[in-house]
Amino acid sequence: MKFYTFLSITILLSKSAIGCKNNASHLAGIDTIKNRITCTDTLSTKIRSGFYLIISEAKNQTGIQLYNQSNYYILDSVPILSLLNLDTTFNEFDSSSRMSVITIKFNESGSQIFGRFTTENKNRYVGIIVCNKLISVAKIIDPIFHGVTSIIGYSRTETDDIIQMLNAEKRNALEEYLKNYR
Repeated sequence: MKFYTFLSITILLSKSAIGCKNNASHLAGIDTIKNRITCTDTLSTKIRSGFYLIISEAKNQTGIQLYNQSNYYILDSVPILSLLNLDTTFNEFDSSSRMSVITIKFNESGSQIFGRFTTENKNRYVGIIVCNKLISVAKIIDPIFHGVTSIIGYSRTETDDIIQMLNAEKRNALEEYLKNYR
């Protein structure tokens, strides 16, 4: 596995999807008793897009698998941030790594929440779920107070696709929020 440090957060290069190895019919579910998201036979649900604390690396196929990796992760059942906390997402090119970069800028409340979260969870991991896919797992190296973080390790096409997914999921979350509070 390759690690890069960028804007105070180490990004684990990963292309990932939720699913259980050996059985495509399994979907991620929420184990409410243990407050974690795992892969189960009996419960299937859409995982809300957002930023999640990684509780642990799973020892078996009960976690959410990183695509093309043998790693499985167990996520906290509630996101730290929803996509409503995003201000903008855009594509940049990092000339030193020669890779496309997804830059994520949080709104004011998202910046405060993420700053507090990264302070309290230094040396732990954060995962980003978008469209029921675990798109990134990153180790928190230092607190991030400036409200901007980045994901690297994807091709230009994949970066564009992820940005489109982030923006679409943010619109969906906003529409759902407005529908529920009108």
